[in-house]
Amino acid sequence: MERDEEKACDEALFAAAAAAGFTALTKGERRMLRGWRRGVAAQLGDATLPAAPGEGCLVRAGLIAWAVLRSNDPAAHPANRMHVIGAYIEGPIDLAGQRIRANLVLQRCRFTGPLIVSDAMTAGLDLNGSHIARDGYRGTSIDARHLRANGDVRLRDLICDGGVAMSGAEIRGDLDLSGSRFGKRRANFHGYEFEVSIGAPGAKIFGALNMLRPPKEGEMFAGALNLHNAEVNVLQDDPACWPKAGDLFLDGLRYRQIGSIKPGAADARERGRWLLLQPAHQLKAEFKPQPFEQLARVLKTTGHALEARRIGVLKQRMLRRAGRIPWYIRPFHWLFGLIAGYGYWTSRVLLWAALVVALGAGLYEAAWRAGVMTPAKPEALLSAQWGACVETAPDLTAACFLSAPPGEDYEPFNAALYSLDLFLPVVVLEQEENWSPTPHRGAEILGAPIGGWAWGYRFFHELLGYILSGFAIVGFAKLAERD
Repeated sequence: MERDEEKACDEALFAAAAAAGFTALTKGERRMLRGWRRGVAAQLGDATLPAAPGEGCLVRAGLIAWAVLRSNDPAAHPANRMHVIGAYIEGPIDLAGQRIRANLVLQRCRFTGPLIVSDAMTAGLDLNGSHIARDGYRGTSIDARHLRANGDVRLRDLICDGGVAMSGAEIRGDLDLSGSRFGKRRANFHGYEFEVSIGAPGAKIFGALNMLRPPKEGEMFAGALNLHNAEVNVLQDDPACWPKAGDLFLDGLRYRQIGSIKPGAADARERGRWLLLQPAHQLKAEFKPQPFEQLARVLKTTGHALEARRIGVLKQRMLRRAGRIPWYIRPFHWLFGLIAGYGYWTSRVLLWAALVVALGAGLYEAAWRAGVMTPAKPEALLSAQWGACVETAPDLTAACFLSAPPGEDYEPFNAALYSLDLFLPVVVLEQEENWSPTPHRGAEILGAPIGGWAWGYRFFHELLGYILSGFAIVGFAKLAERD
């Protein structure tokens, strides 16, 4: 009795389809309608991706659209899912602007035309393992512009002969592109004509954007991946899935976390390479700093402070290469990067300072031993003790002077303190005001006396002190500003 009732319900459904213009239902269409009425998956043919149409798998695209829209009335059809596996779908499925109550699940299906769900509202979309042809105008396989999906949009292991249009789409769940291969469509974006595989400017993905594995054959994207001004909660990707150089639009993309399960997902070198896949004009003449700033911000807030600083350094280098640093500042900008990492490695200034002070200390210790350091105060040079030492110890006059009164009461010389006194712009250690190298004394090296080299280096040493101190101040100020 129950079986007779089921059969009667099926016949009533077939009659309704015929009344809507779908006569001479194929075996595959009857099986699809039965499964849809019962709310179960309809496996057509051998449930694999069909290579050619057949009685057991051929389904008209219009019939699918009719059934899906019929599901909008729970009284007429309580099932809220259209689940078909292994169908050969003839013609384009056009659901543009429709409110779709049912989940549309078309797995391992071959589409001979595009899927059009622009401006539609749906519970979810699952096209895993399918193959979709492109239209003959712009080359679009899936038109999902301004789609509103309350669940996931699963496009895993999908082959699209053309591109996917998703500008302004809103997906409340995840967008999964793992293992898929996308063709390309012609697009015009901000005055640029280019070929895009997935165009999703302004799209919002409340879950994760998943690109965790490349397709089995070929590259994931034949054209560009346009994420301009898109918003994603979690970005999960694999470098093997990235488009080729020049085909990644990231300006305005906002995301809260890089949550890839792949090791090294937050590595600054890999992420830096990812940023450099953007179009050349957005890295040079029309440099876009936002992708660099966004990545650095996310890395820092998710506990990767070291990687965030490296991305900050990369941004500064790209600013200089793009000509965004005025030519008269460019040498100082380069030097600031070398010494302080553009303020991201301010502690490096202390290392440079220590090296310069140590170099100066070594040089002036050698100058002292060579006897070219002399008192800087006139009263010491005019004293009888100094005159006597000049006569008796011409090569070690300063040491002789300090060995007996009144020289033993004079400020003793210390090479390390003398180097530090020269180096620090505002600190006074009384070494510089009491001692100075004599330019014309000492053995000659490369045509000049040791005293001349020590005397000339003093000014360079002081200049390095001003430069490094200034870089330290600017670096710590930038560090405080970022914190």
